[in-house]
Amino acid sequence: MDSPKHPFRIANFRSYWLSRLSGTIAQTALAIVIGWQVYSLARQTMDIRQAAFLLGMIGAAQFVPLFLLTPVTGLVADAVDRRWIVRTTTALLVLVAAMLGTLTYLDMLTLPALFAAAVMVGVARAFSGPAYSALAPNLVPRESLPTAIAVSSTAWQLGAIAGPSVGGILYAIHPHVAYATITALFGIALATILTMRPVPQPAVQKDRRPLARILDGFRYVRQNRLVLAAITLDLFVVLLAGATALLPIYARDVLQSVHTAWASWPPVWESVPSPLRSGFRSGR
Repeated sequence: MDSPKHPFRIANFRSYWLSRLSGTIAQTALAIVIGWQVYSLARQTMDIRQAAFLLGMIGAAQFVPLFLLTPVTGLVADAVDRRWIVRTTTALLVLVAAMLGTLTYLDMLTLPALFAAAVMVGVARAFSGPAYSALAPNLVPRESLPTAIAVSSTAWQLGAIAGPSVGGILYAIHPHVAYATITALFGIALATILTMRPVPQPAVQKDRRPLARILDGFRYVRQNRLVLAAITLDLFVVLLAGATALLPIYARDVLQSVHTAWASWPPVWESVPSPLRSGFRSGR
């Protein structure tokens, strides 16, 4: 038997992979930059406790749309061309990043604008996630599917790892530089997904109503212990990983305070008696 065709030899899959990698880097970097800006703006007029509360709420603003829309987004991904779902959501993210970058550059950014942007990011993620995941199996032959799934997962993992670093480094340079780069990355994701040719998609089940299909999905998860265990584990991981959203508090007000306090102390080397310092230098 011939060896399976590698997914990268398929033009549609190459476009999909580049789009997912670029879009994931941009999404995770955008989340970091928004969190930093919310906390920085809040600390200008609030104490640490109040600013920390707003930082937690910006995470909720992104999570609540994702949580509420999840039962619907799967149906949409089955009924609508998945390429256009990804294109529409990516175009929305381009506009969000460009808007935040413009407001930052003009020094007109406010907390309500950041919260509105976070909600739009949550809505875009809710629809793009299932569409991206469901696209990969439609792009390759059946014998290449395991490799395609692994390579697609690699793109997401690389983006999730690189994105926060990219966002943090660029934000340290200047926030509007970070937003400009994120907008460009979303633009690359949009441009590459626009090059994808029509993709075959499974026929929609027309013999059952949408609500019945959603309930069928919940029943399947409840009855399949393996799937239920995997989803439950993933939910706990996401819940505990949310603590990373609080890192701006430690970077700005905890670690910075420790650094300032340490810098105000006499250097340890200068507190060592002169004879001992001379002995250390001479090796005695």
